[in-house]
Amino acid sequence: MNLSGTGLISGHHITEILCDTGRIIENKIEEKQSHWGMERAVNDKVNYKKGYKNEILRLIYLCGLVPCSSLRVLRKDPRMYQRAVKVMEKEGIVIVDKKGGERNIRLLNRRENKRKYEFCLPTEYIDYYEKAAYQCFVKRLSARSNTGTALSAIHSSAAKILMYAAGADITPDKRDIRTEMIKDEDILYYDSVEIKSAFDYRDKAVTSKEVSGTASKKLQNSRINGVLISPGGVYAVYNIGRSLIKCKYFGEVKMATYITHMARRRSEAEVSVNMPREAIIISRRTELFTKICNKEPESRREESISSLGFVYDRLYAVPEDRNGVLMLCMMKEKSWRKRIFDSILKSSEQENSRYVSVCCDGYDKENGIYKQVFCVPDLVKLNRFVKRAGLERGKSKFIIYCFTCQEAYVAQIVGKEEIVVMSMAIELFYNKFFCKCSNPGHYVRGRNDN
Repeated sequence: MNLSGTGLISGHHITEILCDTGRIIENKIEEKQSHWGMERAVNDKVNYKKGYKNEILRLIYLCGLVPCSSLRVLRKDPRMYQRAVKVMEKEGIVIVDKKGGERNIRLLNRRENKRKYEFCLPTEYIDYYEKAAYQCFVKRLSARSNTGTALSAIHSSAAKILMYAAGADITPDKRDIRTEMIKDEDILYYDSVEIKSAFDYRDKAVTSKEVSGTASKKLQNSRINGVLISPGGVYAVYNIGRSLIKCKYFGEVKMATYITHMARRRSEAEVSVNMPREAIIISRRTELFTKICNKEPESRREESISSLGFVYDRLYAVPEDRNGVLMLCMMKEKSWRKRIFDSILKSSEQENSRYVSVCCDGYDKENGIYKQVFCVPDLVKLNRFVKRAGLERGKSKFIIYCFTCQEAYVAQIVGKEEIVVMSMAIELFYNKFFCKCSNPGHYVRGRNDN
């Protein structure tokens, strides 16, 4: 509509109005741009007081480094941790490099950048990083170190983070195992550095000098990554990563004896003389559990991870993922084995298993069925059960109960033997039998269930 010809508004006035409108729009755009700029400046400010960046920074100070693969075992969304790492990398706080085929997160230029974030950390964390974590883990990733040394540091850090995700205390201010007594409700994880620097870590048959802090070469031949102390048991922890490792039998026997002695000496509760020796094997590849069972050492002198079956009474297989975290959450609970057995087997079946020659967890006397519960992931007992089933040649019935995350490698261990494998999701099992709101129930899905 043309208003200039009507005499209501002149053309000159219209030009002025349009110019004023344009100035107002430009001013609003400039205000929005300046506001966005201020918001961006606030968001880009280095802040490590809380959130994902604070948690990653704390883990670096406790473990020396954080393997990128360990981000998926943490409790929150792994994608948020990955975003936080990218931001920290842009800010020049961390560096993500590759060593031993693994991508790892570690501090970059700590001396120059420590003023930006160390005030957000407890003093104990900073002291531990300087005295232990940096010396024992970060330095192993140097260019001069070989791949085996670097992988040892990476595996130790990954095992520590897995224990942290399962609720174990890995902080430096936990109970000092050299001077303090461990209570029944404590859930503590000590890495190999803390264990080897504790009391009486010496082989008196080899060295007669009573010098504190010294250790014989015999005892240093252990491939242990740490020890988990919980109401559910005292476990030696071995992280084999993506490949099988070599273990020396005599070195591991001495380490197992040392751990048992340490538990008896520092536990407030009375520890039985017949306390079973238990160990946890962590692996990122579950098919390695199959190789451990299938590849038995010919003698105890053979350097093989399978030789741990001669050292420990129980050898638990735990994957390095969220399923492994749930498994550890169950294993740290008091009487966790009995709770699992009671949820799957009848009391009469458990009682009957004591009077049969087959190594099993339950025996159905009426139907002649031997039952093995691999939800308690003992590789030693599973291997014996499968071998006995092979000797029976179909004369008796055998059933293995396991989780769906275990089903693939359990089936490989079973092979051609006539054994029924039944499974259930570990999340459902954990919610039913290990949460306060649990309800009794049994397995809901079976494989080869004839």
